[in-house]
This record gives sequence, structure tokens and C-alpha cells, in this order.
Amino acid sequence: MTKSPRPPLPRLPRSFTAIDFETANEFERASACAVAVVVVEDNRVVAQNSWLINPQTRFSSICVAIHGITPKQVALAGTFAEVWDDGLGAMITDDTYLVAHNMGFDNSVLLASFARYRLSPPRYRRNCSYQLTKKIFPGWSSYSLPDVARHFALPNFRHHDAEADAVACAGIMIKLNQQHITCPILHKKTQAKPLSPAEMAKYGLTWA
Repeated sequence: MTKSPRPPLPRLPRSFTAIDFETANEFERASACAVAVVVVEDNRVVAQNSWLINPQTRFSSICVAIHGITPKQVALAGTFAEVWDDGLGAMITDDTYLVAHNMGFDNSVLLASFARYRLSPPRYRRNCSYQLTKKIFPGWSSYSLPDVARHFALPNFRHHDAEADAVACAGIMIKLNQQHITCPILHKKTQAKPLSPAEMAKYGLTWA
């Protein structure tokens, strides 16, 4: 008896939100001084926005040298809580599939910021375009955001500008979700992760 062909595995999602944070210093995750989000629906960018954030803490010379944001530039900017109420929260909801290039960092900034300002996080799922690229295309010499963007022939951009990085991440994710993943094990490794109770507890967070 002839076996019926295995149905194709679903691709990565064509609708997601890319995010990028810049921080005031390298010691405090809850020191975001800029954030940008890019919303993609059916592989097309439908919205994007960015905000400067007053981190209400010190800036390190190392971080200023990386992203160029100074205390003077954010002196009149809103806090993370104010930026969340000003529109960021409307772009990251319970239904959001959140992506970043090094999601471990961006997710920790997001959760630490929720904890600092006593906000209840939405139940988003998240994935990492860095890790996804590494799994789908093993053996590359570098998986940095600029190098992966160049590999996919995406436009040049200013690295460590939050909005430019979020746009590049979105472009990479669009390229990745066009790939046909036929290996069930690899497909399982590329699935998004929800927030877990243990992860929430680490930051002292609870859902409302």
C-alpha cells in the first residue's frame, strides 16, 4: 500500500511585530532609552513607530557610544510607563507574535521595565530572528543583524538605531518565513515561546 505524502509543515508566521530596544547602561535591563516596533501583516509592513524613553537612571559612556542617545535627548521624553500608555501598549497585546534579533535581550528589557513600573505584561508569544537564522541556515560565519540583513540583500541601515534595527529585523523575518521547513524536528525548534509562570516570577510579575 502506497503511503500518502506527508502534508507540508506550516511556515513561520506571516504576521508578527518586530521590536528593538536601546538601553542607557549595560547593567540595568530596565534602563530602556529608546524602543521601536514594526507591525507586519501577511508579510507587509502595516505600521511602525519609535519612541525615546527617559530611563530615570544613569547613562554609561559605553552605551552612549553604541547608540548615540544622550541624557539631554531624553530629558523631556516619557518614562517607559508613559510610552506604554502613549501607544506602545496598543502594538503589543495578548495576540502579538513578538520578534527581535536577540530576543533574550529585548525580552528581558521589556519584562524588567514592566516590573519596574508595576505593569501587567500582555500574554504575547516571542521568537528570535537571530536564533531562527542560525537554526535554518547553520554554518554562517556571523549572525549579527547587519550581516544577516546583507545576506538577504536588505537595504543598508544605521545599526543601533532602534527603528532601523526593528525594520531590519522585520525584513529578516519576512525572508525567513518564506523558507520551506520540511524537517519536523527543525520545525519544532522554530516555534514561538509563550511567557511562562517561572519567567514571570523571576521578575516578580503577575497577570492582571
